[in-house]
Amino acid sequence: MIPTLKHDDIVFMYPSSDPGAYAKYGATVVACAGSPSYNDARRFEALHIHAAASMDCLLISSVDMRANPSLVEASIRDIDNNPVAIDESGNGAPNDTLRFIGCGNHPVFRAYLRKKVCEAMAGNPDGLHMSNHLGGIGIFLARGGCFCDYCLRAFWERCKTTRPAGPLSSAAENAFDAKDFRRVMKSNSAGPARAGAAGERTVALTEYIDFQLSRAAENLSQLHRIARDIVDRPITLSISADLTQVEHYIASTGCAYVTGELPHYPSQGVRGCGAAIRAYRIAEALGRPLAATAAPQDWAYIKENNRTQLVHLWIALAYACGQRFMVPHRTRCFTKEKGMEWYCGSPADYAPVYAFVRKNPSLFNGYRIAGPLRTPEKVPVSLDTHEARRALLDAIDNGNPQPMVAGDHAWVFPRTRSDGLNLAHVLTTAYDEKTGRIEKQHAVSVTLPEGLFMRNFSHATVHAFDAEPITIPVHCSSGMMSMVLPELSLWSIVSFEYWL
Repeated sequence: MIPTLKHDDIVFMYPSSDPGAYAKYGATVVACAGSPSYNDARRFEALHIHAAASMDCLLISSVDMRANPSLVEASIRDIDNNPVAIDESGNGAPNDTLRFIGCGNHPVFRAYLRKKVCEAMAGNPDGLHMSNHLGGIGIFLARGGCFCDYCLRAFWERCKTTRPAGPLSSAAENAFDAKDFRRVMKSNSAGPARAGAAGERTVALTEYIDFQLSRAAENLSQLHRIARDIVDRPITLSISADLTQVEHYIASTGCAYVTGELPHYPSQGVRGCGAAIRAYRIAEALGRPLAATAAPQDWAYIKENNRTQLVHLWIALAYACGQRFMVPHRTRCFTKEKGMEWYCGSPADYAPVYAFVRKNPSLFNGYRIAGPLRTPEKVPVSLDTHEARRALLDAIDNGNPQPMVAGDHAWVFPRTRSDGLNLAHVLTTAYDEKTGRIEKQHAVSVTLPEGLFMRNFSHATVHAFDAEPITIPVHCSSGMMSMVLPELSLWSIVSFEYWL
């Protein structure tokens, strides 16, 4: 069985220049290790760290472009068959600043990606991680994706089988002609494909995008097989994905785990965490472990304002929701004024929070969400169509569920396990946005419905990240279970072990 992330895994996004950092945090995974040499891979192995080689599926490097000019022909095309490129100079300067975006259906670019897989896996790492896994269509979905001859021919072949209604069906009955089929697609697409701007999708364009997303997932699976064949053993496949965007769902379901940058809106303090909680619920609904971090703009705020205690909350929140927060050892931050920089967190600031996770694996592994944030019962099994993907997201958002509340300044995240074990993560929300400090709370009253875990309890054990475990009484009355946590400084896990 191909391994995947455990709930108590500690994930580095990138390799550390200081090997000692892994031990300080108790690292178990490096998500994006680049193209590690054989010796690098063996060093990770000696440290019991699962390291995944990483590569990008979007841009064609300028070095490769100069070495192989034919790669220009493999770039994605707009509806008028013009190649699409990104001007990295930002001012329309010379052609050597252009980065062309490859089409995953073009054989030249597919060969290029296979070459990159071979280079990435040469050191025999434990996995393969893909950034920009959707390729060019991921950036240009609003415009309909890619309309090169290879994409159109493949879609034409699909139309011959599926027989969509209207002009697409008629066009599929004729011999393939790229110019003619492009004209049919153009006349049956909304503003984005015709004008190159965002607009409402027609049925034809929605079907075309569904097709391109499925092809991207197939290409990802093929690259995974190549990587697996190179090292001749099971390896993980992972991607960087924005789980708030439904277009990422098809490829996600074929991966061992997913990484992602989630907006946390740090200037809003705890109130800015709603988007992250929603993404964690989506990951659980998809059945794919998520290793998250904050958005680059968020890290710029943290760096500028020294908000380490807010990051403590982000870490605890991810694990309370059944996911993981990647170690902020070296992470991207961005502002318009300064551009891209790096935030390098100190182990003295963050290692104690991760130590709590590694010290208590039995409080993390094997549990699922209970309570109002649990996964909806009726979610689509297949996510091949836009309608199915939207249905999953609508089910997640139905009723706008929120975390349970304890006292005046705490959230409660109940979790349950199939063997009957139950617990609740209690996180403080007593964070002062002006000072960036967390205020310790005392005598925090936690009340839960008796039916939440289908049984009642007489006592519970409180595991605090900064204190030794203690046992507290649980009182059952009027259909509710109540208990009082003597202190709450950041994060406690209440384990219910004493049944009535």
